[in-house]
Amino acid sequence: MRKPNSSKRISAYVGSRNLFLAGGKATKINTRQSVAAKPHDRKKREETKQALKFSPVILNGLQARAIARSFAATEHTIYACAVMPEHVHLVLARSNASAKEIAEILK
Repeated sequence: MRKPNSSKRISAYVGSRNLFLAGGKATKINTRQSVAAKPHDRKKREETKQALKFSPVILNGLQARAIARSFAATEHTIYACAVMPEHVHLVLARSNASAKEIAEILK
């Protein structure tokens, strides 16, 4: 059985010139503490959202369940998984693969 999208070439690059021009460089952090409550430029964030090529994907329950099941089918040990309507949280066991390689597999 062929996996979905297996004929497609997986890209390690995710980026957009339009998003970069609208919002600038991505915020880099060097702490394990959440920075979600720190002040930010709301206007710039909204301008960046307007520069998206496509509307954000918002998953329904069936889609979220399908994604969680596909994660469970990987060779990587997943300790926790939360598939939210607009994003995903995963807690993975250490691996010999890099974070970049794991992200490519999970795409």
